[in-house]
Amino acid sequence: MIRITLPDGSIREYENAVSSLDIARSISEGLARNVLSAKVNDEVWDLNRVINSDSTLKLLTWDDPEGKATFWHSSAHLMAEAIEQLFPGTKFGIGPDIENGFYYDMDFGSKTISEDDLEVIEKRMLELAKQDQALVRREVSKSEAINFFTKKEDQYKLELINELEDGSITFYESGTFTDLCRGPHLADTSKIKAKVKKVGILGRLKQVLAVKGRNEPCGITEEINWQGGGFFKYYELEQYEEALANCKYEDGDLFNVPGRSPYQEYVFLKDEKMLKALEIDYKKEKVKVDLSKLYPNIDIAETLSNLTGKWIKKITDNEVEFEDGIKIDTKDLDYKLIKPLIWW
Repeated sequence: MIRITLPDGSIREYENAVSSLDIARSISEGLARNVLSAKVNDEVWDLNRVINSDSTLKLLTWDDPEGKATFWHSSAHLMAEAIEQLFPGTKFGIGPDIENGFYYDMDFGSKTISEDDLEVIEKRMLELAKQDQALVRREVSKSEAINFFTKKEDQYKLELINELEDGSITFYESGTFTDLCRGPHLADTSKIKAKVKKVGILGRLKQVLAVKGRNEPCGITEEINWQGGGFFKYYELEQYEEALANCKYEDGDLFNVPGRSPYQEYVFLKDEKMLKALEIDYKKEKVKVDLSKLYPNIDIAETLSNLTGKWIKKITDNEVEFEDGIKIDTKDLDYKLIKPLIWW
Protein backbone atom coordinates (compact mmCIF):
# COMPACT_ATOMS: atom_id res chain seq x y z
CA MET A 1 0.00 0.00 0.00
CA ILE A 2 1.37 3.42 -1.00
CA ARG A 3 0.36 6.41 1.14
CA ILE A 4 0.23 9.82 -0.55
CA THR A 5 0.11 12.86 1.73
CA LEU A 6 -1.54 15.93 0.16
CA PRO A 7 -0.88 19.60 1.09
CA ASP A 8 -3.91 19.78 3.40
CA GLY A 9 -2.58 16.82 5.43
CA SER A 10 -5.08 14.32 4.08
CA ILE A 11 -3.77 10.90 3.04
CA ARG A 12 -4.79 8.82 0.06
CA GLU A 13 -3.82 5.15 -0.20
CA TYR A 14 -3.16 3.19 -3.39
CA GLU A 15 -2.55 -0.55 -3.68
CA ASN A 16 0.08 -0.27 -6.44
CA ALA A 17 2.58 2.23 -7.82
CA VAL A 18 0.69 5.25 -9.13
CA SER A 19 1.41 8.35 -11.22
CA SER A 20 0.54 11.90 -10.18
CA LEU A 21 -1.88 12.08 -13.11
CA ASP A 22 -3.70 8.97 -11.85
CA ILE A 23 -3.96 10.57 -8.42
CA ALA A 24 -5.35 13.77 -9.94
CA ARG A 25 -7.97 11.75 -11.83
CA SER A 26 -8.95 9.95 -8.64
CA ILE A 27 -9.68 13.34 -7.06
CA SER A 28 -11.40 15.14 -9.92
CA GLU A 29 -11.49 14.95 -13.72
CA GLY A 30 -11.43 18.74 -13.76
CA LEU A 31 -8.23 18.76 -11.73
CA ALA A 32 -6.71 16.15 -14.05
CA ARG A 33 -7.43 18.38 -17.04
CA ASN A 34 -5.70 21.34 -15.42
CA VAL A 35 -2.72 19.81 -13.62
CA LEU A 36 0.61 20.35 -15.43
CA SER A 37 3.20 18.67 -13.21
CA ALA A 38 3.60 17.56 -9.61
CA LYS A 39 5.89 18.19 -6.67
CA VAL A 40 6.80 14.80 -5.21
CA ASN A 41 8.75 15.01 -1.95
CA ASP A 42 9.62 18.64 -2.85
CA GLU A 43 10.96 17.71 -6.31
CA VAL A 44 9.00 18.63 -9.46
CA TRP A 45 8.16 15.56 -11.54
CA ASP A 46 6.38 14.74 -14.80
CA LEU A 47 2.77 13.70 -14.28
CA ASN A 48 3.36 10.25 -15.79
CA ARG A 49 6.38 9.44 -13.64
CA VAL A 50 5.45 6.59 -11.31
CA ILE A 51 5.51 6.98 -7.51
CA ASN A 52 6.67 3.74 -5.90
CA SER A 53 6.78 4.62 -2.21
CA ASP A 54 5.06 6.73 0.45
CA SER A 55 5.40 10.37 -0.61
CA THR A 56 4.16 13.90 -0.19
CA LEU A 57 2.44 15.32 -3.24
CA LYS A 58 1.38 18.73 -4.49
CA LEU A 59 -0.37 18.87 -7.86
CA LEU A 60 0.80 21.90 -9.84
CA THR A 61 -1.41 23.96 -12.16
CA TRP A 62 -0.96 27.14 -14.19
CA ASP A 63 -1.38 29.14 -10.99
CA ASP A 64 1.78 27.60 -9.48
CA PRO A 65 5.19 28.96 -10.57
CA GLU A 66 6.48 25.41 -11.00
CA GLY A 67 3.43 24.56 -13.14
CA LYS A 68 4.10 27.52 -15.44
CA ALA A 69 7.78 26.56 -15.60
CA THR A 70 6.89 23.02 -16.71
CA PHE A 71 4.53 24.38 -19.35
CA TRP A 72 7.08 26.81 -20.77
CA HIS A 73 9.86 24.22 -20.70
CA SER A 74 7.72 21.87 -22.78
CA SER A 75 6.94 24.76 -25.14
CA ALA A 76 10.70 25.19 -25.71
CA HIS A 77 10.99 21.44 -26.41
CA LEU A 78 8.13 21.67 -28.93
CA MET A 79 9.78 24.66 -30.63
CA ALA A 80 13.02 22.69 -31.00
CA GLU A 81 11.14 19.77 -32.53
CA ALA A 82 9.48 22.10 -35.05
CA ILE A 83 12.79 23.74 -35.98
CA GLU A 84 14.60 20.42 -36.39
CA GLN A 85 11.90 19.29 -38.81
CA LEU A 86 11.95 22.55 -40.77
CA PHE A 87 15.72 23.14 -40.69
CA PRO A 88 17.53 19.77 -40.52
CA GLY A 89 21.04 20.01 -39.17
CA THR A 90 20.28 22.74 -36.62
CA LYS A 91 22.42 22.35 -33.50
CA PHE A 92 20.86 22.89 -30.07
CA GLY A 93 22.18 24.21 -26.76
CA ILE A 94 19.77 24.64 -23.86
CA GLY A 95 16.05 25.46 -23.86
CA PRO A 96 14.91 26.47 -20.39
CA ASP A 97 11.84 28.21 -19.08
CA ILE A 98 12.30 31.82 -18.00
CA GLU A 99 10.12 34.20 -16.00
CA ASN A 100 7.77 35.17 -18.84
CA GLY A 101 8.15 32.31 -21.29
CA PHE A 102 11.04 30.32 -22.72
CA TYR A 103 13.90 30.36 -25.18
CA TYR A 104 16.16 27.89 -26.95
CA ASP A 105 19.78 28.51 -27.96
CA MET A 106 20.50 27.12 -31.40
CA ASP A 107 22.97 27.25 -34.26
CA PHE A 108 21.42 27.38 -37.74
CA GLY A 109 24.75 27.17 -39.50
CA SER A 110 24.68 29.21 -42.70
CA LYS A 111 20.89 29.63 -42.57
CA THR A 112 19.61 33.14 -41.84
CA ILE A 113 16.26 33.19 -40.04
CA SER A 114 13.69 35.76 -41.18
CA GLU A 115 10.41 37.03 -39.75
CA ASP A 116 8.62 34.88 -42.34
CA ASP A 117 10.42 31.82 -40.93
CA LEU A 118 9.03 32.65 -37.47
CA GLU A 119 5.47 32.36 -38.75
CA VAL A 120 6.29 29.00 -40.34
CA ILE A 121 7.86 27.76 -37.09
CA GLU A 122 4.87 28.88 -35.03
CA LYS A 123 2.47 27.15 -37.43
CA ARG A 124 4.45 23.90 -37.24
CA MET A 125 4.52 24.10 -33.42
CA LEU A 126 0.75 24.33 -33.28
CA GLU A 127 0.40 21.45 -35.75
CA LEU A 128 2.63 19.30 -33.55
CA ALA A 129 0.78 20.34 -30.39
CA LYS A 130 -2.50 19.16 -31.90
CA GLN A 131 -1.00 15.70 -32.40
CA ASP A 132 -1.09 15.20 -28.60
CA GLN A 133 2.46 13.87 -28.66
CA ALA A 134 3.53 12.19 -25.43
CA LEU A 135 6.67 13.62 -23.79
CA VAL A 136 8.48 10.49 -22.65
CA ARG A 137 11.28 10.53 -20.08
CA ARG A 138 14.07 7.98 -20.48
CA GLU A 139 17.13 7.44 -18.29
CA VAL A 140 20.30 6.83 -20.32
CA SER A 141 23.93 6.09 -19.57
CA LYS A 142 26.58 8.69 -20.30
CA SER A 143 28.07 6.52 -23.06
CA GLU A 144 24.64 6.16 -24.74
CA ALA A 145 24.10 9.92 -24.60
CA ILE A 146 27.54 10.60 -26.08
CA ASN A 147 26.99 8.06 -28.87
CA PHE A 148 23.58 9.54 -29.74
CA PHE A 149 24.75 13.12 -30.07
CA THR A 150 28.04 12.12 -31.71
CA LYS A 151 26.02 10.48 -34.51
CA LYS A 152 23.87 13.59 -34.63
CA GLU A 153 27.00 15.78 -34.82
CA ASP A 154 25.67 18.15 -32.15
CA GLN A 155 28.78 19.45 -30.43
CA TYR A 156 26.88 21.70 -28.04
CA LYS A 157 24.95 18.81 -26.48
CA LEU A 158 28.22 16.90 -26.19
CA GLU A 159 29.72 19.84 -24.29
CA LEU A 160 26.81 19.69 -21.86
CA ILE A 161 27.00 15.90 -21.46
CA ASN A 162 30.69 16.12 -20.53
CA GLU A 163 29.68 18.12 -17.46
CA LEU A 164 27.13 15.52 -16.27
CA GLU A 165 27.61 12.55 -13.95
CA ASP A 166 26.84 9.09 -15.28
CA GLY A 167 23.55 7.91 -13.78
CA SER A 168 22.02 11.38 -13.78
CA ILE A 169 21.32 11.76 -17.50
CA THR A 170 17.85 11.68 -19.05
CA PHE A 171 16.45 12.05 -22.56
CA TYR A 172 12.96 13.32 -23.41
CA GLU A 173 11.34 12.11 -26.60
CA SER A 174 8.29 13.40 -28.45
CA GLY A 175 7.38 12.71 -32.05
CA THR A 176 10.57 12.83 -34.10
CA PHE A 177 12.62 14.77 -31.54
CA THR A 178 14.94 13.47 -28.83
CA ASP A 179 16.53 15.94 -26.41
CA LEU A 180 19.06 15.85 -23.61
CA CYS A 181 16.95 17.18 -20.76
CA ARG A 182 16.42 16.79 -17.03
CA GLY A 183 12.75 17.82 -17.28
CA PRO A 184 10.16 17.96 -15.99
CA HIS A 185 7.71 18.14 -18.89
CA LEU A 186 3.99 18.03 -19.57
CA ALA A 187 2.41 14.63 -20.11
CA ASP A 188 1.80 15.54 -23.77
CA THR A 189 1.72 18.51 -26.15
CA SER A 190 -2.06 18.95 -26.36
CA LYS A 191 -2.22 21.92 -23.97
CA ILE A 192 0.40 24.08 -25.70
CA LYS A 193 -0.50 27.24 -27.58
CA ALA A 194 2.62 29.19 -28.42
CA LYS A 195 3.88 32.52 -29.67
CA VAL A 196 7.49 33.11 -30.66
CA LYS A 197 9.33 36.33 -31.44
CA LYS A 198 12.81 37.20 -32.61
CA VAL A 199 13.95 39.52 -29.86
CA GLY A 200 17.56 40.17 -30.77
CA ILE A 201 21.04 38.83 -31.41
CA LEU A 202 22.88 37.30 -28.44
CA GLY A 203 25.79 34.93 -27.92
CA ARG A 204 23.99 33.29 -25.03
CA LEU A 205 25.15 29.72 -25.73
CA LYS A 206 28.80 30.77 -25.65
CA GLN A 207 28.23 32.41 -22.26
CA VAL A 208 26.41 29.37 -20.88
CA LEU A 209 29.24 27.01 -21.74
CA ALA A 210 31.87 29.45 -20.49
CA VAL A 211 30.43 29.52 -16.96
CA LYS A 212 30.78 25.74 -16.90
CA GLY A 213 34.55 26.16 -17.00
CA ARG A 214 35.12 25.94 -20.74
CA ASN A 215 36.59 29.28 -21.74
CA GLU A 216 37.84 28.22 -25.16
CA PRO A 217 35.80 29.43 -28.17
CA CYS A 218 32.83 27.15 -28.79
CA GLY A 219 32.15 28.11 -32.38
CA ILE A 220 29.34 30.60 -31.88
CA THR A 221 29.67 34.34 -32.29
CA GLU A 222 26.14 35.44 -33.08
CA GLU A 223 23.00 33.43 -32.42
CA ILE A 224 19.35 34.25 -32.64
CA ASN A 225 17.83 34.09 -29.19
CA TRP A 226 14.31 32.73 -29.55
CA GLN A 227 12.01 33.81 -26.79
CA GLY A 228 8.45 32.65 -26.65
CA GLY A 229 5.43 32.57 -24.41
CA GLY A 230 3.51 29.34 -23.88
CA PHE A 231 -0.13 29.70 -22.96
CA PHE A 232 -2.50 27.31 -21.24
CA LYS A 233 -5.67 29.26 -22.04
CA TYR A 234 -6.49 31.02 -25.29
CA TYR A 235 -7.58 34.26 -23.60
CA GLU A 236 -4.08 34.57 -22.13
CA LEU A 237 -2.59 34.09 -25.61
CA GLU A 238 -4.91 36.81 -26.92
CA GLN A 239 -3.80 39.15 -24.13
CA TYR A 240 -0.15 38.43 -24.91
CA GLU A 241 -0.70 39.19 -28.60
CA GLU A 242 -2.36 42.47 -27.61
CA ALA A 243 0.72 43.32 -25.56
CA LEU A 244 2.96 42.52 -28.52
CA ALA A 245 0.88 44.86 -30.67
CA ASN A 246 1.82 47.66 -28.28
CA CYS A 247 5.55 46.99 -28.62
CA LYS A 248 8.19 47.22 -31.33
CA TYR A 249 11.19 45.03 -30.63
CA GLU A 250 13.38 45.95 -33.58
CA ASP A 251 13.67 49.73 -33.12
CA GLY A 252 12.91 49.95 -29.39
CA ASP A 253 10.06 52.42 -30.01
CA LEU A 254 7.42 51.27 -27.54
CA PHE A 255 4.94 54.11 -27.91
CA ASN A 256 4.41 54.78 -31.59
CA VAL A 257 1.77 52.32 -32.79
CA PRO A 258 -0.30 53.63 -35.74
CA GLY A 259 -3.95 54.21 -34.91
CA ARG A 260 -3.48 54.12 -31.14
CA SER A 261 -3.51 56.97 -28.69
CA PRO A 262 -0.92 57.08 -25.88
CA TYR A 263 -3.68 56.00 -23.48
CA GLN A 264 -4.48 52.93 -25.59
CA GLU A 265 -0.84 51.96 -25.67
CA TYR A 266 -0.80 51.74 -21.86
CA VAL A 267 -4.29 50.37 -21.25
CA PHE A 268 -5.94 47.44 -23.02
CA LEU A 269 -9.46 48.13 -24.29
CA LYS A 270 -12.17 46.69 -22.05
CA ASP A 271 -13.62 43.34 -23.04
CA GLU A 272 -17.35 43.75 -23.71
CA LYS A 273 -18.09 40.09 -23.03
CA MET A 274 -16.45 40.31 -19.64
CA LEU A 275 -18.20 43.56 -18.75
CA LYS A 276 -21.54 41.81 -19.27
CA ALA A 277 -20.46 39.16 -16.76
CA LEU A 278 -19.61 41.73 -14.08
CA GLU A 279 -21.96 43.47 -11.69
CA ILE A 280 -20.19 46.28 -9.84
CA ASP A 281 -21.57 47.76 -6.62
CA TYR A 282 -19.54 50.95 -6.24
CA LYS A 283 -21.06 51.90 -2.89
CA LYS A 284 -20.14 48.60 -1.26
CA GLU A 285 -16.98 48.31 -3.36
CA LYS A 286 -17.97 44.81 -4.39
CA VAL A 287 -17.67 43.05 -7.73
CA LYS A 288 -20.03 40.18 -8.49
CA VAL A 289 -19.19 37.84 -11.38
CA ASP A 290 -21.48 35.53 -13.30
CA LEU A 291 -18.99 33.01 -14.68
CA SER A 292 -21.65 31.32 -16.80
CA LYS A 293 -21.68 34.41 -19.04
CA LEU A 294 -17.96 34.01 -19.65
CA TYR A 295 -17.87 30.22 -19.88
CA PRO A 296 -21.34 28.78 -20.72
CA ASN A 297 -20.59 25.18 -19.68
CA ILE A 298 -18.34 25.85 -16.70
CA ASP A 299 -18.39 23.51 -13.72
CA ILE A 300 -18.06 26.13 -10.99
CA ALA A 301 -17.48 23.66 -8.14
CA GLU A 302 -14.57 21.93 -9.89
CA THR A 303 -13.20 25.29 -11.02
CA LEU A 304 -13.14 26.54 -7.43
CA SER A 305 -11.48 23.30 -6.35
CA ASN A 306 -8.74 23.81 -8.94
CA LEU A 307 -8.24 27.47 -8.03
CA THR A 308 -8.04 26.89 -4.27
CA GLY A 309 -6.35 23.49 -4.26
CA LYS A 310 -9.03 22.22 -1.88
CA TRP A 311 -10.89 18.92 -2.18
CA ILE A 312 -14.67 19.01 -2.51
CA LYS A 313 -16.78 17.47 0.27
CA LYS A 314 -20.30 18.49 -0.75
CA ILE A 315 -22.06 20.39 -3.56
CA THR A 316 -25.53 22.01 -3.45
CA ASP A 317 -27.33 24.30 -5.89
CA ASN A 318 -25.92 27.44 -4.28
CA GLU A 319 -22.86 26.29 -2.39
CA VAL A 320 -19.74 24.16 -2.49
CA GLU A 321 -18.21 22.85 0.74
CA PHE A 322 -14.59 21.71 0.94
CA GLU A 323 -13.06 19.06 3.15
CA ASP A 324 -11.45 21.70 5.38
CA GLY A 325 -14.91 23.09 6.24
CA ILE A 326 -14.72 26.21 4.05
CA LYS A 327 -17.97 26.99 2.21
CA ILE A 328 -18.33 29.21 -0.87
CA ASP A 329 -21.56 30.71 -2.15
CA THR A 330 -21.48 29.93 -5.89
CA LYS A 331 -24.19 32.53 -6.58
CA ASP A 332 -22.17 35.33 -4.98
CA LEU A 333 -18.57 34.63 -5.91
CA ASP A 334 -15.76 36.76 -4.53
CA TYR A 335 -14.12 38.57 -7.46
CA LYS A 336 -10.63 38.17 -5.95
CA LEU A 337 -11.10 34.40 -5.70
CA ILE A 338 -11.80 33.93 -9.41
CA LYS A 339 -9.61 36.74 -10.74
CA PRO A 340 -7.21 34.23 -12.42
CA LEU A 341 -10.07 33.25 -14.74
CA ILE A 342 -10.49 36.78 -16.17
CA TRP A 343 -8.31 39.65 -17.34
CA TRP A 344 -8.98 43.31 -18.10
